[in-house]
Amino acid sequence: MIGVFLTVAVLSNASASCPLERARYVLRDAPGFTAEFRPVAISSDWSAGVALIVRSKASGRTYDFLPYLGNGVGTLGHLASTYDVARPDWAPPGPDDDKARPLGDLDFMVLDATYGVAPEPALRRGAPAPAHLLIPGLEEAFWYRTPPDARESAPTAFFDLVDC
Repeated sequence: MIGVFLTVAVLSNASASCPLERARYVLRDAPGFTAEFRPVAISSDWSAGVALIVRSKASGRTYDFLPYLGNGVGTLGHLASTYDVARPDWAPPGPDDDKARPLGDLDFMVLDATYGVAPEPALRRGAPAPAHLLIPGLEEAFWYRTPPDARESAPTAFFDLVDC
């Protein structure tokens, strides 16, 4: 029991002092999947200033997503998939450009070290890194929204903050 409280305290301190763009995450039930945030240009459509980059060790593929807030009803946080943000010619997709979203949009939840859900998911440049991220539709996107020869199996699980 003391170990649980100690882990919660360590995660709380780590996430409070870790800016989002320096945070590294591991998918709890599939540690071959990692995630981090990379700074990107801020625009009127994409105000977070970061992209979430999910990497698969097994396939070597990366999956890029732009966080955005919903309309305040239901799940507040969404991720728009996009193409490789590290390419020099990358430009963010238009807000309604489905063709520029290879895996569509996914919902996400930001959780603190005690698994409390943040009332507003603050995935934006400079914000403190959350202790946990939950992206429930990731498994479906990696399997059903990719070509048959590129399918990956990623269980529904928490991405846990492991480093800053």
